[in-house]
Amino acid sequence: MKVAVCQLDIKYEDKAYNLASAKQYIQEASEAGADLIVFPEMSFTGFSMNTDLTGEEDEYTSSVMQELSEEFEIAIGYGWVEGVEECENKYTIVTPDDGEIASYSKIHLFDPDGEDEHFVPGEEIEIFPFDDLSMGLAICYDLRFDDVFEDMEPVTDAVIVAANWPEERIDDWNDLLIERAKEINSYVIGVNCYGEQDGRYYNGSSAVIAPDGKVICHTEGLEDIIYADIEPVE
Repeated sequence: MKVAVCQLDIKYEDKAYNLASAKQYIQEASEAGADLIVFPEMSFTGFSMNTDLTGEEDEYTSSVMQELSEEFEIAIGYGWVEGVEECENKYTIVTPDDGEIASYSKIHLFDPDGEDEHFVPGEEIEIFPFDDLSMGLAICYDLRFDDVFEDMEPVTDAVIVAANWPEERIDDWNDLLIERAKEINSYVIGVNCYGEQDGRYYNGSSAVIAPDGKVICHTEGLEDIIYADIEPVE
């Protein structure tokens, strides 16, 4: 399976702009032969606590992603905010033929930024089949917690970790991606954002890590898209 990791420069709280930008990368990834493209956490709004603005009851983002998945014949992983009153920080995978095949609600909310005051935490991990792989999902702060990953160890070939992880703590991100890959003997696909959001800077450091901890590909310091081939783990 060929995965495209899109380190998007998210324009804060501007969903229309970010969706238009994402479309270009989806087309590029499709033309490059990728089976799946993944975007960061809260892919098209940035890490906003303004759920009155970002929250969706009509699943608008999912409908746009489904249309693009079918148009360009590629699976898409994206983050969005479900709900308006009881909101969840979601990450969803859609495919051209089967529609939504996975959706995960962030379990560990980032309380230093007050995420726990605006969102309801998820309760279950998400493991799903894709191509000939078994895959898992995690979102940003989840990366620091064993409970999200320990149940994935015997059954996953790859885990997607979508994030808005700021530059000030990026060393932790880099180290944890490698540690988790080795701990659970799986590929880890870390997709972070780039640029400035609401006064905070993000430098990316998106990467794909092999089960032995080797960095297969990595990018930082710009909006970018990188590719990696993922194989079943024996």
